Amino acid sequence: SSFYPSHLSTQDGDSTRQLSDGLFYLVGTSQFNGFTYFFDNKGILRAEIDTNSYRFDNLLFHEDQIIMANTSTQLIAMNSLGQITQYYDMPGYNMHHDFIIGQEDEVLILASLNDRKSIRREDIILSLDLNSGQIKEFLDLKDVFGDYMQVTTPSYNQAGDATDLDWIHMNSIEKVNDDAVLLSSRETSTIIKVSNLYDEPKVDYLIGPEPVWMGTDYSN
Repeated sequence: SSFYPSHLSTQDGDSTRQLSDGLFYLVGTSQFNGFTYFFDNKGILRAEIDTNSYRFDNLLFHEDQIIMANTSTQLIAMNSLGQITQYYDMPGYNMHHDFIIGQEDEVLILASLNDRKSIRREDIILSLDLNSGQIKEFLDLKDVFGDYMQVTTPSYNQAGDATDLDWIHMNSIEKVNDDAVLLSSRETSTIIKVSNLYDEPKVDYLIGPEPVWMGTDYSN
């Protein structure tokens, strides 16, 4: 147990609409890193999940399992009894924030290369097969926005070495239909729709500040 307070104070607002039955999960309590808390409508703590080291940014319901992150390089599946039934490792990658169900029995995961030879950050989407556990690179954003990446600049250390190229920084992914997603790019303040994912991915539109994309192949 994390010894987090078992009852949160509640306050009635002006709305007359009733809350639906269910649980609210709470993350971001820094002194209790690795724990996620589930509260009912009365503010009473009903459950807590202890992950190894990663934030509980998202959870997916797949068949009779809950898919969630355990570390930045591992997803896990938990059944309705609270038993961990499967570990999914991501060697060579670090997950970043968000993941969704793609096609049947597939999870699409935002990630970075976990490679000291690469300074790029948060610009890759992985595909995880929940049946086999196989993981592969699904989409590298540099292949879609290579022209834009060329005009960005990395961070440097005191020795003058490039240490970090956080050029697009994908923070969230949302499925639109069977072969299209919306991506949220922090570094460009842009919402991006990418379609034709499973064939030849293409950008349908960008919603964001025009000056960011001026002078690139995407300015129109």
